Amino acid sequence: ITTVVGLNDAMQQYIGVKDDVQTNNSWYNGYEKDLGIKVENLWSVPGTQYEEKLNTQISADDLPDVFSVSQEQLKTLVDNGMAMDLTDLFEQYATDFTIEMMEADDYTALEQCKVNGRLYALPNVGGNHDGVPIMWIRQDWLDALGLEAPTTMEELEAVALAFVNDDPDGNGQDDTFGIALAKDLYGNALCDMTGLFEMFGGHTGWVEQDGKAAFGLIQPEIKIALQKMSEWYGQGIFDKEFIAKDSSQVAEDITAGRVGITFGSHGNAFWPFPDAKNLNPEADWLAYPIPSATGELAKVMVGSSASGFYAVNVNCEHPEAIIKMYNYFYQKDCALSPDYDETYHITGSVAMEHPEWAMDWAVLKSFYPQQNLFIHKGVVAYMEGDDSQMENAWVAQNAEQVEEYLADPVANQTYYSTYIWCGPEHSAFSVVESYEENDQRLQNQYILGNTDSMAMYNVTLEQLIQETFTKIVTGENSIDTFDTFVEQWKSLGGDQITQDVNDILGK
Repeated sequence: ITTVVGLNDAMQQYIGVKDDVQTNNSWYNGYEKDLGIKVENLWSVPGTQYEEKLNTQISADDLPDVFSVSQEQLKTLVDNGMAMDLTDLFEQYATDFTIEMMEADDYTALEQCKVNGRLYALPNVGGNHDGVPIMWIRQDWLDALGLEAPTTMEELEAVALAFVNDDPDGNGQDDTFGIALAKDLYGNALCDMTGLFEMFGGHTGWVEQDGKAAFGLIQPEIKIALQKMSEWYGQGIFDKEFIAKDSSQVAEDITAGRVGITFGSHGNAFWPFPDAKNLNPEADWLAYPIPSATGELAKVMVGSSASGFYAVNVNCEHPEAIIKMYNYFYQKDCALSPDYDETYHITGSVAMEHPEWAMDWAVLKSFYPQQNLFIHKGVVAYMEGDDSQMENAWVAQNAEQVEEYLADPVANQTYYSTYIWCGPEHSAFSVVESYEENDQRLQNQYILGNTDSMAMYNVTLEQLIQETFTKIVTGENSIDTFDTFVEQWKSLGGDQITQDVNDILGK
């Protein structure tokens, strides 16, 4: 089986340590020893050059048997008859364990690989359950003011105003505000409006409306949300300077202790909250579900799952081997597998000592989409007395760190991020779990690649959205301009995009 490789920074460093590591590594040796598959690299380039190099090869119709592609490249391959239809092969050769991984993903990533109902690639499954918005709050500020974490929009407003007006940090100065916001109003996973919109039943993706897909950001719920946010801006809940700050600058405000609430993601447990904790050990950011403004639990939208795609050359002589290699990744990398082997999964400093063990060398990668939630549940079970959880490599390391942090938070502050990421209560994944248990997830109706009309109009429409929403929030324009905005969005290409989306979805 032939392939091509884009080398990330770590892989380039590994080559410096062991010059034959590209082909003499756990994965390539395992493919040959366990599967009888010999892998040949036709070429490798630094990752920054990979897309351009591959596009050249696609144009020349000079391709290996299997190779990583973007969704746009996959479309080009399918349109030109260069990608193999894998539908029947996958059904025949995918193992039960691989299918179990797809089921855990609700088959979302596989759907992203389909054209007209046929499978034309294998997905690098990332999972979409993790990307939901989380409300992070300075628990020490709540405690200082005798407040509880909010569960409704009205309670959120009261807490945010208290954080602005009641000196939650106790320094006697008027230097705090309630909710973090950056100039990029959504999509930055730290301080955006996605969770705020969803409090009101609004969404940034595609929603179902009368049996068809409709764009979420032009719906009436967004107008209601923007009106409230404009009120909050006037009350000082948002930083008046947010229109000039990107997420990294807002992270500096969080680290410096100038803000008490942010709507972000599970990754915030590792950045920027540990920096805030290092600067001020009293800073205690904890996770909560987003409140609701509607009287019902808020729905959080989940989108695409695949983070990449593996296409197979239509002329590949042994395509079944590639399905077997895909199975092999789950067999060796997933800690739920009885054949899990850590010598296929080393990262970080240890990989510099044993670069041949690095996970990066796997030709096809894909992940258990609920891995992080699985870790959280394992940590909880262990903390409740189930020692068998420590037999799982994923759970063991995290459970040890959570246990040590709880035993002595001061001495083990370095494990604070693990605690607020997967710990038993008020961690990011305790929130994700609550969304699962309460049926609060809502699937984005459209998770495929850009349509031709999106490529043509999205830049203009995105600029229109950002400018309109910013001006409404800051009070430069009245809320009534939202209705004009909707008509503009439709006439400037939105109607064509909507038609194309529904045509693709068959609605």
